[in-house]
Amino acid sequence: MLRRLSLLAAIATTLACAGIASVAWAQTPSIVGIWSETTVNPQTGQPITAVWDQYTADGKLHIRFITGAGTEDYYGVYTLVGGGATLQARIDSFAPTQICTMICSPVTPVMPIGQVMNSPIGFAGPNVLIVGTDHFNRQPG
Repeated sequence: MLRRLSLLAAIATTLACAGIASVAWAQTPSIVGIWSETTVNPQTGQPITAVWDQYTADGKLHIRFITGAGTEDYYGVYTLVGGGATLQARIDSFAPTQICTMICSPVTPVMPIGQVMNSPIGFAGPNVLIVGTDHFNRQPG
């Protein structure tokens, strides 16, 4: 038994030195945190939109869209289903609900309010979250 443990320890040490153990025993990163994605105009290289998603440990979701027209915030809840392969989210409210200059006009939300949405998710390393086809980078926080 002692010989078997020594052999396993030697194999683990060899794999760790080769950098293989970290891949073999890596855990799936947590979705909890702040993630961002920026869409860039391919002709000018200038940003068109920035999206910031914040997922909290208690299942709350905050999405911020930033465009040349302004900023919109969406608030809701999320859960991971299908063994963590699907993000299920529902947006419950948004702000601002109106834009006022000389007169006030209602804002039409770009996301459906009160509707459950499902998106496949995955990770391309600990700092890249893939939601559908969108790639988000983890932000410090």
